[in-house]
Amino acid sequence: MSKDTTSQGKLAEKVRTEKKTLVTQNFLEAAISLFLFGCVPVTIKYISANAFTIGVFRLGTASLCLLIFLRMRGEIFRIRLRDLLVLAALGSLFGAHWMAHFLSIKISSASIASIGLSTYGVHLIMLGWFFRKNKVHFTDLIAVLLAAVGSILIIPAFSLSNDTSLGAGLGILSGLFYATLPVIHQKYAGITHSMRAFGQFFFGFLFFLLFFPMTEWSLPPQDWLWLLFLGLVCTFIAHTLWVRVTTVLSTITTSVIFYLFVPIAMILSYLIVHEPMSLGKIMGATLVIAGNIVGLYKQWKREALIAAVESRKPMESS
Repeated sequence: MSKDTTSQGKLAEKVRTEKKTLVTQNFLEAAISLFLFGCVPVTIKYISANAFTIGVFRLGTASLCLLIFLRMRGEIFRIRLRDLLVLAALGSLFGAHWMAHFLSIKISSASIASIGLSTYGVHLIMLGWFFRKNKVHFTDLIAVLLAAVGSILIIPAFSLSNDTSLGAGLGILSGLFYATLPVIHQKYAGITHSMRAFGQFFFGFLFFLLFFPMTEWSLPPQDWLWLLFLGLVCTFIAHTLWVRVTTVLSTITTSVIFYLFVPIAMILSYLIVHEPMSLGKIMGATLVIAGNIVGLYKQWKREALIAAVESRKPMESS
């Protein structure tokens, strides 16, 4: 009996250690992804290329990189019809998310677009509760409320005649499209994370090809360097990591940490493109960070940072 107890204790300790390692790895990957996400609005606002050109180039570049990676691993030939439909759904939603986000940046500003997109967390909690039956606690709602109020502080007049509000509306729509992706990734984690990332990129690329006649390719030399940065670093690397992060971490955890993207984008916008940093933006960013602290602390205490074990097994074996 004592041997069984010792064995069970060692097994439990091993599981706790593996969980800590998994959480640490995914938070590190999330930090890299979020920093790179914060670079995107600033870069898009800085270059002269339009949203359609940016989307086609980024997604085409990322698709090619992942295609080479998958070809080397032999994964590209192991896809089933049902998996293909899942990948098509991921890519279509991803493409719609990007289109709304890019237009939001061009119509308003990098900071406003980032704030609109930050409603991703609100959408994700609701979608996770409805589709994944995730239990939502009062503190989770408080964390989201803090971040949502912080977002509202950034937006002035709510009127479709106001470019800022129209941009914010497109940003919120972008957040809704993006929030559906982690739910799908967790449900279909049996498809390797690299293949799911490829589905997002490739079918998103096909989505943007519908608008190819609206692209403009007569760009100054420096724009091509920024486009390469967006395609290779901010898409291929950042979004591939984020696919893994959103598959492993719970939807509530992801909904909270994603808000860190907002102050990152605001600070970079202030430092690089010299967007004004008003008191309202500072207060909003402070509330976003406060919501993050509250949400993550409670998730950590409840040991609810990662998604259900059964949704992770197929991915980890890949």
